[in-house]
Amino acid sequence: MTEANKKKIQSKMVKWLIMAIDTFQSYNTGLSDETLGWKSIGDSSVVGRLRSGGDVTTKKYEDLRDFLVSPPQGFLPLKTKEN
Repeated sequence: MTEANKKKIQSKMVKWLIMAIDTFQSYNTGLSDETLGWKSIGDSSVVGRLRSGGDVTTKKYEDLRDFLVSPPQGFLPLKTKEN
């Protein structure tokens, strides 16, 4: 896989994650970007970094995605085909 293809895939993953975050926040009103980042992966700046064009490690991406789909009690989960 070329470096250009890797970047394209990463860009699509980040775009999906931002859309998923927006949807999750619409289900859980009043949840700021900072609070979501802290509650999900212990990084209050991660959502802001993504929104400003930054990237995350694969581990942070997976942990954040898992939180959105299967959050702890008190949060409404992101709706997926599986749930």
